[in-house]
Amino acid sequence: ACMHEASLAVEAAAPEKTWSFLAALNAQQQDFFDEHAMDYSRRDLYKRLASIASTVGCEEEAILQLLSPLEPTGNSGIGVTQALKWHVRHHRAAGVHVTPTVFVNGIEAPQVSSGWSSTEWVDFCDGLLKN
Repeated sequence: ACMHEASLAVEAAAPEKTWSFLAALNAQQQDFFDEHAMDYSRRDLYKRLASIASTVGCEEEAILQLLSPLEPTGNSGIGVTQALKWHVRHHRAAGVHVTPTVFVNGIEAPQVSSGWSSTEWVDFCDGLLKN
């Protein structure tokens, strides 16, 4: 959930940086695999993700502010909690229960697999562009 929240924080703070952030995050994804991140606290993860956002031109403090609790006590969520809830609700309504579930022009593409190589993704997308 931390990666999703950080992505939403970037989208809220600097929407034009969202795709650059996702590319930078993807390039460092191994750092967040269980074997490396198991002992990180939620706050540690947010700091690392905000640092990655800063490499693409986001203000690190702005991202951290959006990833901070709304209230000093209680369970009010963070600055992007409501946005995350809206995204989850939208995808549940569309029938998305696991990833990857890919939609093209609003139609599910069930042939997509989480095991696809980059070549398979390029072939899939090229095929869509030819039609």
